[in-house]
Amino acid sequence: MELAGGHGGGGTAALGDHQQQHQHVGEGGNALDVGDFGSDFDGESGDDVDIEFDFDVGSVDVVDPAAAGAVSWEELRRNQPCENLAEFVYSRNTLRCMRQAKRPSGMASLLRGAAVIEAVLCSPSLRHSAARVCALSIDHQLQRHTPCTDTVHSTSTDAAASANAATDARLQPGDVQSCELSAAVSACNAQLRQLPVSEHVLVLQWFAREDLVESLTQLLLDLDTLLYLLNGQTVRLRLVSLFIWFYDKGLAFGTALRTKLVERALALTENPTQAAAKCDMLGQFFSELGWWTSCVTLFAHALELVQNQPDPHVNVAALLVRKAAALRDCFSFEQAEDCFSQAEARLTATSQPPVVLVWSERIKMELERCNYAQAWDLCVKVLRQGLGGLTSAQVVTMLCRCAAVASAKRKWTVAKKLIEAVTVLSAKLWGPNHPNHAEAIEARARCLLVEDHTASASLMYRRAGQLRDMVYGCMSAHKAQLYEDYSYCLYVEHYTDGLFEEAIVVVEASLQIRNVLLTPHHVQLCSSNRVKALIMEEMAVYTDPPNPRLLDAALKLHKEGFQVSVQVFGPRSLTTAKYYGNLGRLYQTMQRFAESEANHRKAIEIKEQLLGPTDFEVAFSLGHLASLLNYDLAQYAEAELLYYRSIAIGLELFGPAYSGLEFDYRGLMNCYTFLGKHAEYIEMEQRHNEWQRLREEFKASVGLPPGVTMDAEQVSQATTIAEMIMLAPEALDATAQVTVGHDAAVSSAS
Repeated sequence: MELAGGHGGGGTAALGDHQQQHQHVGEGGNALDVGDFGSDFDGESGDDVDIEFDFDVGSVDVVDPAAAGAVSWEELRRNQPCENLAEFVYSRNTLRCMRQAKRPSGMASLLRGAAVIEAVLCSPSLRHSAARVCALSIDHQLQRHTPCTDTVHSTSTDAAASANAATDARLQPGDVQSCELSAAVSACNAQLRQLPVSEHVLVLQWFAREDLVESLTQLLLDLDTLLYLLNGQTVRLRLVSLFIWFYDKGLAFGTALRTKLVERALALTENPTQAAAKCDMLGQFFSELGWWTSCVTLFAHALELVQNQPDPHVNVAALLVRKAAALRDCFSFEQAEDCFSQAEARLTATSQPPVVLVWSERIKMELERCNYAQAWDLCVKVLRQGLGGLTSAQVVTMLCRCAAVASAKRKWTVAKKLIEAVTVLSAKLWGPNHPNHAEAIEARARCLLVEDHTASASLMYRRAGQLRDMVYGCMSAHKAQLYEDYSYCLYVEHYTDGLFEEAIVVVEASLQIRNVLLTPHHVQLCSSNRVKALIMEEMAVYTDPPNPRLLDAALKLHKEGFQVSVQVFGPRSLTTAKYYGNLGRLYQTMQRFAESEANHRKAIEIKEQLLGPTDFEVAFSLGHLASLLNYDLAQYAEAELLYYRSIAIGLELFGPAYSGLEFDYRGLMNCYTFLGKHAEYIEMEQRHNEWQRLREEFKASVGLPPGVTMDAEQVSQATTIAEMIMLAPEALDATAQVTVGHDAAVSSAS
């Protein structure tokens, strides 16, 4: 979903010429990681040719890999303690030596020795040794049947296509070999099913740590085993990180694995109800990974299986909700709307899933479409209905969405209370350092940015990124969205000082992910490109003279995004209006003033029609047009009127310390200079000086982000609100009572 607009970075430094012209930042940003796999399979890779293993008593030097198979297990057994022999058996270097030397007999000897050790040792420190021995045994079996080739890395579109073809061929060996491999995989998974689920996943993680990609892929392609693991909620996040690992490595295996799992799910020939349940479960897992196109396919197939064979154990409404959410995330809004309507028709206030879940998912869709009025109406329905029947995670998500809508509607106090409530609730459910807590922190960051706390928002985005890294690797849809939001926040924060180095790096990280996961010209890809174009434009302006290459590249990105926006959201949507505004800014920088003016006036027209004449989005475009008329077209009288409209809206919504007021005050001072209005100039200069004083006080008072460290009273209030929202239909009224003063005027305006 789109942020309601951008904000100036604040500060009192003198503005360069380009700042005098641009006045306000561009319109972009969205409102809306694999760490180490653990210490179980730790160990550093040594040299594969010259390796030395030191034991407490004596030592064994392996100088030549070919000699590894000749090492006598009995010799080692006579001289070494069991624990150290176990470390030798589990050593990655030993395993690699055996594989390189192609001495399966030596490996088999080591495995038999490991089994002896396993029978002797009962030490708690080696409680995962069964998993390790199982991993070595499985690797030994799969190596006999799986083609071993170099790791596939995709560096371009053509290279990625070639890599995918090569990967597909590797995962489909010849008939005889395929049968042998299938038997080996089945035997290996049977071994793994005998382990506890947590240790089962440890074995899979060990394969990832060893870069045994083909073997790991074959194990994960066993659909029944994967679904068995997904039933273990305690390891679900670890499975998410494992799947993302493929993309983090830049491997074509990630795409191949996803495609083949979908194919196998669609080819299930068992009982339709059971097949539908498996497709549903796999689709839910893929939704956590952000693989929404595959989710749509799986949920649609599940619905086809059960629609003609009604079964009381199949929740068709739940399937419809999940399919609608996946369609929405694919930006197929009309199809999503149809699915939501079908689901809602099947549900009542007491059904499962509760009807509020449908409303929650629709809220996100209306935010994506920038239909803030409809989204707010849904929030009112949800909070009045109560959140009973939702899971803890769904409650947190629901409150985050309501806070985003309240922020977009400029109901600041409601948004703040909801954010405080969801922060406390999330921390109580999972703890402040759990990856799930990142959602609440990102919601707080978005609200802080909209409320002009840019530096505080940056801190929150960084913290959310740290928590996301605990589960999601670099190559995940969740990280791509976080990077986009964070890069826009950095762009706003550094708009007045030109320090965009970090912002451009972060937005490039978002694009790197989305170029792999999404199709060309996807809406989310265009959204990241829009932020990149804004940053490139400012980087070009800060060079003397402005860099035309950067400006041309930014123009290309904006035009591509504009075309996609018109196609997906419509020619008169708020998202399209933002593109008009950004094109107007860029044309002004490129000194194409007629095109700039036409785009700015188009943006104002659409925004006033959608949001009314006093919304902040309108003020944003008024400031842009005033800048053009003032600095480039010498139309000072009209510019003066536009500046005053922008100032009035900014003061009403954000107060006298709002960062964007600086550009309006300076613009009016320039107008009065050329109009010869000296008294008005002096008055505006005084207002600007007062703004500087207030702004310094504002920045000093912020310190840490508001609500990041809440005192005991704030925590108690937030907890009470969270409990009321979940349990009482009157929760919205209770929350809204605190908004009588400030938000009353805002409500009538928006």
